[in-house]
Amino acid sequence: MRAQGKVPLIDCNLPSLVCHVYFILSVLLAQPLHAVSTNHTFISRPIDIYPKAHFHMQFEHVIHRLPIYPPLFATFISVGGGGISCRFSTCKYLVCRIFESAFSCHLQLWKARQAGYTEALKLFNQLPDGKSAEFAKFVPLIKKFVGDSNAVAQLKGLEAALAFVENANIAVKAVGEVMVAVVNKALNQPKARAKELGASICLAYIEAERPEPVLDELLKGLDNKNPKVVAACIMVLHSALCEFGTKVVQLKPLVKALPRLFESRDKMVRDEARLLAIEAYRWIRDAIRPALQCLTPVQLKELEEEWEKLGSTPARPTRFLRSQQEARAKVEQQHAKSAVGTVEPEESDSVAVDPYDLLEPFALLSKLPKDFFDKIEAKKWQERKEALESLEVLVKQPRLEPGDYGELVRALKKVIAKDLNVMLVALAAKCLAGLASGLRRKFHPYVGQVVPTLLEKFKEKKVNVVQALQEAIDAVFLTVSIGPKVQSANNVTRGNA
Repeated sequence: MRAQGKVPLIDCNLPSLVCHVYFILSVLLAQPLHAVSTNHTFISRPIDIYPKAHFHMQFEHVIHRLPIYPPLFATFISVGGGGISCRFSTCKYLVCRIFESAFSCHLQLWKARQAGYTEALKLFNQLPDGKSAEFAKFVPLIKKFVGDSNAVAQLKGLEAALAFVENANIAVKAVGEVMVAVVNKALNQPKARAKELGASICLAYIEAERPEPVLDELLKGLDNKNPKVVAACIMVLHSALCEFGTKVVQLKPLVKALPRLFESRDKMVRDEARLLAIEAYRWIRDAIRPALQCLTPVQLKELEEEWEKLGSTPARPTRFLRSQQEARAKVEQQHAKSAVGTVEPEESDSVAVDPYDLLEPFALLSKLPKDFFDKIEAKKWQERKEALESLEVLVKQPRLEPGDYGELVRALKKVIAKDLNVMLVALAAKCLAGLASGLRRKFHPYVGQVVPTLLEKFKEKKVNVVQALQEAIDAVFLTVSIGPKVQSANNVTRGNA
C-alpha cells in the first residue's frame, strides 16, 4: 500500500520492512545491528539484501547529520491494508547525506554509485575540518571508490578518493589497501584521466606523510605482468622523485630496478625507465653511473646525451610533506627574490648519495672455485697463479657482500709475505686491494692482520710489486679510522727498530 501524496518513499510487506527499518536505524545511529528473524529469512547483515529490496526513496532535503532515535522513527510509520507505509516528507523529515552517499556506493547500478561518489566528493570538499568524524565513516569505502568495475563511475570515484586523501586526516589509515587498488585497478585503465587521478592519489598520500607504503606498492607494480601497469608505476615514481626529491623518495630501490626495466621488451616501459634515469641523474649526478654500466652501449649513449642537456643547475623539490609546509613558503619566497635578481645561496635540497650505496652486493665467497684454497697452496706457481687470477676477476665487483673472509685474507697474506714469485706477490696485493675496496668498513676486522705484512714488504725493489702494495695499503687505510692505522704503523716501526 502506497502513502497518499507526491512522494511515496517505502512500500513493501511487513517482514521486509522490519529488516529495512532495522538497517536504517543501524546506519543512522552508527551502532551494531543485531540479527533480525522473520518468517521469510534470517538476516545477520541486512546491508547484503537492502539494495535488492523493492522500494522507492526520494530525498526532499538533506543535511550533514541528524540524530534519530527509535521512538521518533516509529511515529513516521503507519499500518494499514496489509502493508506498512512510511512518509518522511510528511513531517519534513531530513535524511542524513552520509547515509545517502554510503548507501548509493553499495548499489549494483553504476549510475547510482556514480551519484553516491558525486555526493561524497561534495561532502569531502565542504567539510571544514580534516579531523571531522564524518570522514571516518568512509575509510573502509575508499578502496571501492578507486576500484569500481564501471569505467565511468570509477572516474568519479577516483575524484572523490582524491578529495578524501587531500582533506581527511584519517585517510592515512587506508593507505595500504587504497594503494593496492590504485596500482591494480586505476593505473591499468586505458583512459588517461583514470591514470592521472591514480597518480594524483599516490602523490597526495606521499604529501600526507606516507611515502613508504606508496613507494612499496609502486615498486611491487614494476613486477606486474601487464606492461601498461609497469609503465604507469614508473611514471608515478618519476613524478614523485621530480616533485618531492631524494629526501622523501629513496633512490636506491629505484636505481636497482632500472637495469631490469631497460631490458623490458615493451618500448613504453623502456622509454619510461629512460626518463626515470634522467630524473635520477638530476638529483645525484655521476653517482648513478656505476649502477647503469650493465646497460647496452646504445642505451648508455642515449643517456649520456640527455644528461649533458641538463646542465649544472641543482635539482629542487617543488612539493613538500605536510610537515614541511614552511619549506614550501621558503621556496616561494626564493622565487620572488629571483625575479629581482637578489637570490641568496641556499643549502642543497638533494641528499648526498654515495654510488657504493646504490650497488647490489656481490656474493664473492659463494663464487670462489671449489679448489681455490688447494691451488693457492700448490707447489707449482702456475696453479697458484691460476687461483689468484680467478679471485682477481671476482674482486673487481665494486661492492661485495659481507661475510667471513678470514680464511681468504690469511691465504693472501701468506702469498704476500712468503711467496718467492714477485709476480704472484703483486697479484695477491691487487686481490687484497679489491677486497678492501669492495667491503669497505666490513674489512675492518682484518686490518690488523694485513697492514704489518704490507708495510714490511715495501722493502721489495720491483716497481710493479711496490705499486700493487701501494694500492693495497691505500684501500685498507680507507676502511678504518686513523687510530688503528697509526697503531699498526707504530708496531711495524718498533719491530724494525
